[in-house]
Amino acid sequence: MGWVYNADSRPNTNTFKLISNVFSYDSTLKVFQQSSLFFNNLGEIKLNKNFFIKRYLIANTVLQSRWTLAHEIPRLLRQSYFLNKYKTRLFLSHCVGHGLFVRGDLLDEIRDMPTVTVTEDLFFGYILSLLGVSINPIGVLENSNSPVTFKSVVKQKYVWFFGPLDHLNYGKYFIDNYPNTANQLLIKWFNLQGLIPALAWFVMGWFFIYILIYPLWVSNYKLFFFSFSLFIFYGPLSYVIVLYFSQKNKFINFIKKRDYFWISVFVLPTVVLHSLPPIYTIYAKIKSNLTKKEPLKPKTE
Repeated sequence: MGWVYNADSRPNTNTFKLISNVFSYDSTLKVFQQSSLFFNNLGEIKLNKNFFIKRYLIANTVLQSRWTLAHEIPRLLRQSYFLNKYKTRLFLSHCVGHGLFVRGDLLDEIRDMPTVTVTEDLFFGYILSLLGVSINPIGVLENSNSPVTFKSVVKQKYVWFFGPLDHLNYGKYFIDNYPNTANQLLIKWFNLQGLIPALAWFVMGWFFIYILIYPLWVSNYKLFFFSFSLFIFYGPLSYVIVLYFSQKNKFINFIKKRDYFWISVFVLPTVVLHSLPPIYTIYAKIKSNLTKKEPLKPKTE
């Protein structure tokens, strides 16, 4: 029984030992997902001579790592727990190209990994979740690279946004290729779970601009204090926690105390710019639907 493993970054040295131990305990498991933090090339990023771009890129590494800890791993835990314990297809999770272990017999069973969309990882996770295959998180993290230029960040987020945006297409594909495997209600529930994060991603940056500017516009300083506290809790505080966790667990070797301050300062522009590339993605998607041509996928880091 063979396994396929996509090692696109720097696996933890305990990865294969851990997989072997878990599989020997439960040989029914067919998919494992190793999540990543994104500080592997932080030293290179800190060589950037542009003061603002460098701080933004560092804050972006924290944003990506925050996503792993706050969203990706909880999704994997929910999906795998309910499938392994209750055999219930209740939650959707996604796969990531790097750090993915898939048993060879499962690939033969599902015939092929989907390649008809711009991104494949969320699509593959969608199919596995509807087929009732648990995507099991691995207890050790990878340390991956993050983009080193502003342009590459925009390209990466432009491509990534196709993942949640395309959930309606995933549903149509699943119905065509796996008929009678899941009912329409379950497919719609999974589509909703995929589209809500797309909406949150699209509006988050503009939402924080609004809740910070509106109270000042109407001179409601109590409301501004509340809005600012909400932003601090969501932004700088959570970023500092992620940074501290990563440094404590030796994912970071190039962080100084002043970096904590500057990352906190650059949270707002980082969150706002995070919501900018989806505009281009939506435009490309509309254009693709009108012209019947697939959107071009730029090469990303």
